[in-house]
Parts: sequence; C-alpha cells; structure tokens
Amino acid sequence: MFFSSDEKEPRQIITEDTPRKTGFARLVEVIVRDFWDFWRAGLLFLLTCLPLFLGVYFAFASGNPIVLLFAGALGGLLMGPQLSGLFDTVLCSLRDKPGFWWYIYRSHWKQNALCSLLPGMLTGLYGSAVLYMLYNFHHSSLNPGALALLLLGFVFACTLLFYLWMQLVRMELSLPQILKNSVLLLLLSPQRGLAAALLQIAYYGIFWLFQPYSSALFTISNVWFPCLCSVFLLYKPFEDYLNLEEISKNKIK
Repeated sequence: MFFSSDEKEPRQIITEDTPRKTGFARLVEVIVRDFWDFWRAGLLFLLTCLPLFLGVYFAFASGNPIVLLFAGALGGLLMGPQLSGLFDTVLCSLRDKPGFWWYIYRSHWKQNALCSLLPGMLTGLYGSAVLYMLYNFHHSSLNPGALALLLLGFVFACTLLFYLWMQLVRMELSLPQILKNSVLLLLLSPQRGLAAALLQIAYYGIFWLFQPYSSALFTISNVWFPCLCSVFLLYKPFEDYLNLEEISKNKIK
C-alpha cells in the first residue's frame, strides 16, 4: 500500500563504529536510501496546503487583505502537523533512525500535531504575505535600499522558521524558548542560514520562472528536496548548539 508500514525493509541501524559520510556524499546517501519516505512526507504536506493556496487565490481575486490573513492563518493551522511530519522525516533520516517510515511518521505526528498548530499558523501567515508581496511586486516602487531590507527580512524569517520546525519535532520546549534558540542559532552560523534561505529562493524561483516545464521535475522533488538541502546545511550548528545526539530527551525520536 502507498502508506503501508511493511512495504519495504526498515532503515538499517548504523553502528557507532561506522563513520558517517560527510558533505555532498552524505546528502546523496540519504536521498538514495530514503527518497520514497521524503517524497511521501512532502506529498502529504502539499495536499494540506491546498486550502491555503485556494484562500490566497481568492484573496488576490478579491483584492481583500483580510481574506489573505484569514487564508494564511486557517491554511497554516491545517498544514502545521504535516509540516512537522516532513521535518521529522528529514531529521530522522539525517540521524539514521532505524525503523519503518509510516509507523514512525504516524507516531511522531500524534506527538507533534497539537504543538504544531500555532507555528503552522505563523508559517501560513508568513507564506501568504510572501506570496502577496511577490504578486504585487511589479506594482511597487521600492527603492534599492528598501528592497534590500525586504530581502534581508525574508532571509532572516525563512531561517528562523527552519530552526523553529527543527526544534519543534526534536525537543520539548516552549515557543518563546524555541524562538530564542532560533535567533541564537542564526547568529552562531549566519553563513549557513543565508545559504539555506538562498537555496529556497533559488529552488522556488526556478520553479516559477520555468513553468510549465519545471512541473515535471516538481512531481519528483516537490517540497522535500529544498527542505532536505536546507536542513542539511543547518544541521551542524543545530546539533552542535543543542547537543541533540548526546542528551537524553523526554520526547524520544
């Protein structure tokens, strides 16, 4: 079955004596090994994004920003648990967690669903605001300085959201503490944060510019590929600062 727990052998345990690959070789390794898991997690997330996309479309058609805010908030609430599932799938892969994907996904989804609602709403509001700015960009008359500040704010917010979701699925922390950690992580490694945000911009920018030809590639890479690459870039400062693979957590992953 499409989401069966026994459709394949579980991911094998990587012993402590087995050194992990690094760099591009490590990225290729996890993609080859867990491609099907990434793709399904990305598809589940995309399906729950449909209300958000429809709401944003009607907001553009009506020209009513209130509709846009409502669509972003409600759509974000619906997609939050599935976004946590996508980040959890990526982080479990990078940690070489053994087991069947669907069983792990369902178990962690139940743990994270409730605490994902508010972050999901914030992410939905952020995403709808970005879409609105892009849609009206050609009507704007921003000077280069204002445009640079706008792009800088986008990069900053994008990186903070990645760190937020990475912590949400790995740790039992309050939202203010998660936000504080996200800012500290960004300050500790700004070059990785910038690279992760620029990767998102490049991926979705290429998808937008080369429509409809890019749609064929999107059916394969959907949202999991840019998510994996960005998390891969952010994982080292994330793990070093929070010491995730050494400490014992209340929420076992």
